[in-house]
Parts: sequence; C-alpha cells; structure tokens
Amino acid sequence: MIPIVHVHPQAWWHAPATIVGNTAGLRALYEAVTAALAGDVGTARVFAADGEGYALTVVVRNADLNDAEWEKKALPYTDEMAQSTDKDL
Repeated sequence: MIPIVHVHPQAWWHAPATIVGNTAGLRALYEAVTAALAGDVGTARVFAADGEGYALTVVVRNADLNDAEWEKKALPYTDEMAQSTDKDL
C-alpha cells in the first residue's frame, strides 16, 4: 500500500492542525517520529492523495519556548494575518 499522509497546518492561532493518513502513511510517520526521538531527525517518504511523493521530516527541538532558536523559526500558520512575528500585535 502506498503511504499517504496529508498534513494540514493551522490557519491561525488556536486553530486545529490535522494529520490524516492511511495505515501505511501513519506507520511511516510513526517511524520518522521514533527515529527523531532517537537521533534528533527522522524522515518518511510519503505521498499526497494525488500521487505526488514528498519527504516528511520530523525534527526534535528541545529549546525552551522563549529561546532564540524558536524565535528565528517561521511560524506554522497559513493565514497571512497570523504569520507576523511582531510581538506587539
């Protein structure tokens, strides 16, 4: 069975994020998470339902929330209004 995984990110703050996949795809994701927990990075080769393959990478970042490492990462939101990193908004 082809491993299918769709990762639907948050559109804005507090919106749900959803991972949907078939058994093979979720097993590949599980193995990537297990590999990341053992060595900081794990990768699964999965497919979207249209047949396009992609690498799904899982990375462990153990920095605290206020650490500069998180500050320089792009936010995961897809809606333009939620992508700002301006703390005064």
